[in-house]
Amino acid sequence: MVVRALATNQLTSANTAWMLFREFRIAIANGIALAIVGALGTYVVLGDPQLSLVFAMALVINSLVAGLVGVIVPVTLDKARIDPAVSSGGVRDDHDRCHGLLQLSRFGGATSR
Repeated sequence: MVVRALATNQLTSANTAWMLFREFRIAIANGIALAIVGALGTYVVLGDPQLSLVFAMALVINSLVAGLVGVIVPVTLDKARIDPAVSSGGVRDDHDRCHGLLQLSRFGGATSR
């Protein structure tokens, strides 16, 4: 949504904070929905409540960070006069994958002690 808003000149400095808050709310809702489904699936298949909780927390945090990066990266690239439509997809995808693995390993290590 941010790249489209930048391309159509609808994203200004006045409404960037609103767009960030909007993406934050969407990311939280998606993260919670994914966490519920993922945790239930993990519990049904593996029967481990701790692993289900770890998976759920990692999904919520990863969705939140992905939503925030999805706003921050295109806006930053636009400020640097780099086309966000071309550049932001790869940057965001790489960040999401790396951050997701980091969160999963961090929570997994914390609960395995």
